[in-house]
Amino acid sequence: MSQEPVWIHPVVTDAQGRPLDVMELRGLTVDVIVGVYNRERVTPQPLRLDVALFLDARQAAVGGRLAN
Repeated sequence: MSQEPVWIHPVVTDAQGRPLDVMELRGLTVDVIVGVYNRERVTPQPLRLDVALFLDARQAAVGGRLAN
């Protein structure tokens, strides 16, 4: 059984040097039609994504509303 690699994201800061919050989505797998040749564009292939969104969520944390 193989072990998932550990992904360590970089520390991203705002203009004042404060670190931003990170929302991570790991291991999202979707079936997509990709390829260079026509024969590759017939059968869907799995595409696995790991995504990190860096944002300043301080206002939402203080106000308790995601709309902030």
